[in-house]
Amino acid sequence: MTDQNAYSKLKRKYEKLEKNFQASQRLVEKKTALLVQAENLLKRESNKCKTLKRTLENIPVMLNALDKNNRIVFWNRECEKVTGYSVDEMKLAVDPLGKLYPNPRYRSALGTEWMKRGSHFSDWEMDITCKDGTQRTVAWSNISQPFSASDDNSWVIGIDITQRKHAQAINRALFHIADAVNTTFNLDELYASIRISLSHIIDTTNFYIALYDKENNILVFPYYIDQVDQSAPEPLMATSSDSLTSDVILSKKPLFLNKEALVKRAEMNRLIGAVPQIWLGAPLIIRNEVIGVMAVQSYSNPYCYTKRDIDILTAVSNQVALAIKRKRDEEALKKSETRTRAFIDGITEAAILCNAQGKILMLNKVAAERSVKKADEFIGTDVFRLFPLGITPSPRALINRLIQTGKPVHFESQHRGSVHDNTWSPLFDDQNRVVQIAMISIDVTEKRRNESERLKVQKLKAISTLAGGIAHQFNNALFGITGNLELIQMSTADTSLVEKYLTAIAGSAERMRQLTAQLLAYAQGGKYRVKPLSLNQLIFNILNDAFYKGIDPNIRIKTHFAVNLPLVETDAIQMQMVFAGVISNALEAIDGEGYIQVQTADKFIEQSQLKGNDSVKPGKYACLTVKDNGSGMDEEAVARIFEPFFTTKFQGRGLGMAAAYGIVKNHNGFISVNSESGKGTCVTIGLPAIE
Repeated sequence: MTDQNAYSKLKRKYEKLEKNFQASQRLVEKKTALLVQAENLLKRESNKCKTLKRTLENIPVMLNALDKNNRIVFWNRECEKVTGYSVDEMKLAVDPLGKLYPNPRYRSALGTEWMKRGSHFSDWEMDITCKDGTQRTVAWSNISQPFSASDDNSWVIGIDITQRKHAQAINRALFHIADAVNTTFNLDELYASIRISLSHIIDTTNFYIALYDKENNILVFPYYIDQVDQSAPEPLMATSSDSLTSDVILSKKPLFLNKEALVKRAEMNRLIGAVPQIWLGAPLIIRNEVIGVMAVQSYSNPYCYTKRDIDILTAVSNQVALAIKRKRDEEALKKSETRTRAFIDGITEAAILCNAQGKILMLNKVAAERSVKKADEFIGTDVFRLFPLGITPSPRALINRLIQTGKPVHFESQHRGSVHDNTWSPLFDDQNRVVQIAMISIDVTEKRRNESERLKVQKLKAISTLAGGIAHQFNNALFGITGNLELIQMSTADTSLVEKYLTAIAGSAERMRQLTAQLLAYAQGGKYRVKPLSLNQLIFNILNDAFYKGIDPNIRIKTHFAVNLPLVETDAIQMQMVFAGVISNALEAIDGEGYIQVQTADKFIEQSQLKGNDSVKPGKYACLTVKDNGSGMDEEAVARIFEPFFTTKFQGRGLGMAAAYGIVKNHNGFISVNSESGKGTCVTIGLPAIE
């Protein structure tokens, strides 16, 4: 029993040990599997790092890393390609940054900028110096560590933007050149602006522009900046074999000569002026025609220009040629416009130039003054606005007819009280199309007024001649009537039977005598008993006549007599008849309440105020003005006011204003009537003053 127990105990220990062994074996297997897995993972990560490194070494952008001591620890192939320095040259260099930035001042400026930007920066543009001495522009940006977080190296990625910057500089130069056409005032300023614009992309210390006159085969040098030959060359034949500029003109291609070629050319006497170290010229071409040459040169640096500069000069030459041509055309146009402007402004009548659509291109001072505006305010506006509405046919219809027929149009228009005689003539292009219209507008207001006055005078003279003849015939008839009346009275013992009839006949004869007197006055018959009189006294006597004291009390008569009014030489009876007739007309024009203003004054009448009154001379006049607020007259009535027997009343009373006109004219004076319907009438009479 004891042995059995010991065996059982021993067996249990064995089973336990076997179980632990199996568990340990499984753990070992598991650990071994994990170790294999880790080893595989490590291999994959190692391969990834190698792949990443190969990728970073071959990416098409610059990538490098610096340690804490500014030593290069990574330098990819793009860095080698851009700078020309190999990875070994940069890793072994004590001061690798000194190779890229050899200028101490520039490096100091970069250090200052580094302090401002801190450890994080992007697209920081720096100018690096390559192994061959050329400069390139690189945009640097710092990045996180590409291998592990524990990597404390400074990694930066760079992009060579030299070409882009170069293209931008050329574009800026082209833009400035194009803009200079609008911002410069003349060709000299344009040439200077072109040189300044190019100086940012090429050395223009010695720079000139030559222009080619093909018709005369001559080269001229309007712009010439040179340190050695400070005076521009004289004009020369474009076919000259001694001129570098001529070679460019004839070949229509850029020309680039180094020191050796220039010296050789000088030895052959085929070079004008001082010998430069290097010379570069490009043709200025428009539509395959050479208009000139643009050239640069250096007397000190034989390597001042490279083939890249040929591309630069060629790239901008077309824009320069266009700019020069535009400016030359602009100056020619300005000169033409100046001559045209001087010609148009020299025209004493309104002159307008517009396009076929009726837009104003140019107008002279007279046309602008008629519209009370400045000439510049009309440019580009419709010409139709200068003509009043209601013209038949309309200005637009007239332009359409002119364009369709190609023939001038002629019409009259009225505007602001003036009459204008308009002639529109077409201007044609080389295809016989109407492209512009020349408009001349002549102010014929005075001409029409003079014609009207002349016709009126002729009409009145004819009527006055007729009136004078009738008056003399009346006088002859009246003489027979009055003489026979006297004989009847003398031969009849008792006249009581015929007294009634004789009185009626005598009254009619007296009225006929008065009418004859008026006819003679209108016909400018003789002046009777002329003597110096006071106009104030004559008016005073008329207004105090018993007839005027009996006027309607609703009509007020306002008077104003001028002090020290000069005397006039006149017939008192005739002039009283004139004044009485004018005042009577004013009284009859007022219906109901109203007023009549009677005023005297002395005035000096200028020649310009006597238009249409050729018989009246300028000088000092004593004037009477009678103004009422009655019914007034329309234009037609005013125009006919001085015609014999014309009246606005239902029944006229004889010659009226016609007789007044004749009497005043006979006294070398003037009479005028201004009136509007419903606004009253104003009559002004002027008689020459005497000392």
